[in-house]
Amino acid sequence: MIEKYNLPSLESLKGRKVAIFGLSANPPTNLFGHTGIVRYLVQSHLFAEIWVLPVYQHMYIAKRNLESFEHRMKMCSLCMERESTPNCCVRVLPLEKNVYDHLSKTRSDLVRTGTIDILDFISLAYGGSLELHLVLGSDTYSDLANFKWKESARILSTVRQVHVINRALCLPVDNTQKSNNLEFKFNNNPENTPAVLQHHVPWLSSISSTHVRSLKPFPLSIWPFTSLFDQLYRCVHPEVYSYMKKHRLYGFSNCFWASKVQPWNVLAVLALSTTAISLITSNLWTKTSSNTFISRID
Repeated sequence: MIEKYNLPSLESLKGRKVAIFGLSANPPTNLFGHTGIVRYLVQSHLFAEIWVLPVYQHMYIAKRNLESFEHRMKMCSLCMERESTPNCCVRVLPLEKNVYDHLSKTRSDLVRTGTIDILDFISLAYGGSLELHLVLGSDTYSDLANFKWKESARILSTVRQVHVINRALCLPVDNTQKSNNLEFKFNNNPENTPAVLQHHVPWLSSISSTHVRSLKPFPLSIWPFTSLFDQLYRCVHPEVYSYMKKHRLYGFSNCFWASKVQPWNVLAVLALSTTAISLITSNLWTKTSSNTFISRID
């Protein structure tokens, strides 16, 4: 199965402790968002492998207006795999698509893949030899802890730990009610309840993919105008920004200036540069003339 679905072999893994980080990545955000979570996980030294799993088809129909899976995979690869270190490997894997394809061949009904299907697939592929850890945001963890996910109880009994990511400025998640829910579902046997670790990442902000999708690029998409005035540029990794621009994704889809040939950008830069030079020259000329006039009076 590993070879069939082009999964990393056991021998190629940095270790058996794997963090599973699923996300829509529509699009993936920069170090203040998704990429920052990956960097934090790498720097925590808790895991040998971090598997980033873009959603193939969202469980909720209302959230299925996603960009193509291939585009989202590529954008995640551009901004996240570079976070790998010699001791921790970040991989962006098409596991959810693999699971969907696998289930489609074995089931005749409508296939709706969930986290439990992915965990089962990994266990089947690697013979249960990996120690799996689930990485979630506080909102998604709340849904899981209150058993709103598909086979929530089995998810919690399958993973070793659940790691909840919070922004540093957010109040800690109240685990009291959630812990009570978990113990009740596990027949009041705390030994079967997975450990839940809260993480507060200092550099995370309120940035979101929803916000990024609402942004339009700055018309002068040439440095330094992008870094100074383009809010979209400041929300995603520069490589992701270039990819979005090249493929006319999100805010670039209806921008006539997002084509490869942008003569108006060049002309605008030349005009602004000429104006700046003229102002500087004029200012210097004025100062020189003033000094000459004063010296003649003296």
